[in-house]
Amino acid sequence: PCVLPVISLKLFGLIKHQGLSTQKILRHNLSYTLGVVFSFMVFGTVIAAIKATGEEIGWGFQLQSPGFVLIMMLILFVLSMNLFGLFEFSTPGGKKLGPVILKDSFFDDFLSGILTTVLSTPCSAPFLGTALTFAFTTSVMNIYLIFLFIGLGLSTPFLLTALFPASLSLLPKPGAWMEKFKYFLGLSILITAIWLYDVFV
Repeated sequence: PCVLPVISLKLFGLIKHQGLSTQKILRHNLSYTLGVVFSFMVFGTVIAAIKATGEEIGWGFQLQSPGFVLIMMLILFVLSMNLFGLFEFSTPGGKKLGPVILKDSFFDDFLSGILTTVLSTPCSAPFLGTALTFAFTTSVMNIYLIFLFIGLGLSTPFLLTALFPASLSLLPKPGAWMEKFKYFLGLSILITAIWLYDVFV
């Protein structure tokens, strides 16, 4: 329940970007990757700082904070309502600036990378158990190296499509089906918000 809806949303964005130039596809995917890697570096810094105080910390520690869980739950709820078509995120002064939608921006790709990382950490523990156990007991430099490669691993599909844009042709072509798929994504993200509510209570 943690990360699949968010990754699906990013893949949905890749399908919409099929007609863009190679340079723009590269920028979109590198922005997403930067968001993922940045988030893992922040996690590494927080873990290194907590470790320096002698405290023990577990993976997915951010979901131990009720305030953080509440904020994430609200963000996902708003995002799901957006996918259901209740409203659009557009820039201020829409008539003058044009119908530019923030969700198609490079900054949004960066934020998507952060959101993916934050939601994926609790679910990734079974797959990364050995590496994380080592990270929590090793030097600060090793913590950053491990988290850097975990971040690059999570971003690999998007790095590959950035380096080889022709691979996007393997994805379905844009069409009317995307509107219906948006509702499916909205439902999956709403279910994730409900899962976070269960964590919250």
